[in-house]
Amino acid sequence: MQNEMVFSMDDMPWRNLKELPAARGFKYKALVCDDPGYTDTYSCELVALGPEDHSVAHREEWNHTLIFLEGQGELTIRGQKWTVTKGSVAKVKAGDVHLLTNTGDEQMLVLTIYDPPRPREKD
Repeated sequence: MQNEMVFSMDDMPWRNLKELPAARGFKYKALVCDDPGYTDTYSCELVALGPEDHSVAHREEWNHTLIFLEGQGELTIRGQKWTVTKGSVAKVKAGDVHLLTNTGDEQMLVLTIYDPPRPREKD
C-alpha cells in the first residue's frame, strides 16, 4: 500500500514493535518504507503509545525526527528530559541513548522520520 502515490493511513493495519522487547505498548504504521522507487534517503512511520506505554532506554543507528501529533509525554535523550506535547518536535541523533513515555491519559501519536531509512520486518 505504501507504494501507491496517495493512500489512507486508516486503511493500514497497526503493527506491533518487536525490536524493543522490554518496551510496552508501541505500535506503528510504516507510511514510507522499503520503496526505493520513491526514496532511499528516509522512511516515515506513525507511532502510537497508549497511556503509560513506554520504550526502554535504547540507541539506534538512524537519526530520527519525532513530531508529536497527539498526547503528552516525557522524552529523554542522553540523560536530559523534556516534556513533549502536541506540536513538539524532537531530533534524536543516531547513537543517542533515548526513551519515550506517554504520561497522559490519552493515546500519544508521533510521526517519526528516520534518516537513513529504517528497515522493518515484513509481516
